[in-house]
Amino acid sequence: MVINNRVLFLDTRPIRRGAQVFVHDLKTRFKEDGIAVKRVFLYKELNYDNLALDETDIVLPFTDNNIFEKFPTVHPRIIIKLAKEIKLFSPDIILCNGSKTLKYAAAVKRFYPSIKSKLIYRVIDSAVYWNRKSLTQLYYKYWVIPAMDAAVGVSQRSLVEMIQHYSFKKPSLCIPRAVDIDFFANYIPEAYARKEVGIPENAFVLLFLGNFTNQKRPDRFIDIINLVKASIPYVHGLMVGDGPLRSAINEQISSLSLEKNITCVGYKQDVRPWIAMSDVLLLTSDTEGMPGVVLEAAAMRKSTISNNIGGIMEIISDQENGFIVRNGDVGEFISKIIDLNLSAELRFKHRNAIFESIHLRNSFDIIFKKYKLFFSKTICDL
Repeated sequence: MVINNRVLFLDTRPIRRGAQVFVHDLKTRFKEDGIAVKRVFLYKELNYDNLALDETDIVLPFTDNNIFEKFPTVHPRIIIKLAKEIKLFSPDIILCNGSKTLKYAAAVKRFYPSIKSKLIYRVIDSAVYWNRKSLTQLYYKYWVIPAMDAAVGVSQRSLVEMIQHYSFKKPSLCIPRAVDIDFFANYIPEAYARKEVGIPENAFVLLFLGNFTNQKRPDRFIDIINLVKASIPYVHGLMVGDGPLRSAINEQISSLSLEKNITCVGYKQDVRPWIAMSDVLLLTSDTEGMPGVVLEAAAMRKSTISNNIGGIMEIISDQENGFIVRNGDVGEFISKIIDLNLSAELRFKHRNAIFESIHLRNSFDIIFKKYKLFFSKTICDL
């Protein structure tokens, strides 16, 4: 590698969400490869299960509900603390894991010109979805994003949207999400796992796996279960996750009298048992970058029906290895669910085809090598 063996990973908070878990695993791979690594989190986490941290990880003692986050949009003390950590480590590369890491990395670069680290923006979701307000868009387009030296998109669609949204003209590359295929594929399900959580053994189980937040649309999943049970009486919804909409979700389930049709198990650190006891994954989100849950389900040979968002069509070829639904249409979700329920042969075709696809494209070894090469090229070319 042509860099000085130092990479800093900048993240928001140490939570076990897809973007954070991926960078945690990526950092581990760089460390195993002999590269000096450090990870800095801007905020401490108060409500969710934290990532396992090591001696190279730094969590700054702040939260994101400070008045400075609204105006001037950056907390001066976070900038000072972050600049200090960067100076102490002196990285060649700083990988900014989306979200608020971008504005803080940009602030450090502009206020501390002696710091020469190259900033790489990891595009983890849709810039259009998350940055629609005109003033915010201008702030990012003319002050934050120009401070970035390069960009990596988790999907081609997310990367292109970002480039167009901000008129980004610097080096960029799509490097997809990775999945530890062996970790998921080699999982052996426990006998009677469904029975232990009150799910009938003969149920046709549809899985929601993600945070209970507006963009993930758990409410849409519940509407689908409510309507599809008229055609598939033995359908059962399994919801794995937690978040700010938990109370609203419980109320929706109760108002539709779906207590016997939906099981909510909360947040689970190891999702393999829950994927294993499901028949089909439903991705009901309004926005995603490259949804890791689809890769995890694919590694366990499970069919997926997904809304057409983010880079989903870079994973799923409609009708070949899964189903794509347009515009979150609930009726179309239901039609696809019925098709899969009626045809074990179709489920077998989908799950084997998508497993082969991710094995060739999304294994961690392949993705790690792409990051390593891009980091090296960024240092050489800039």
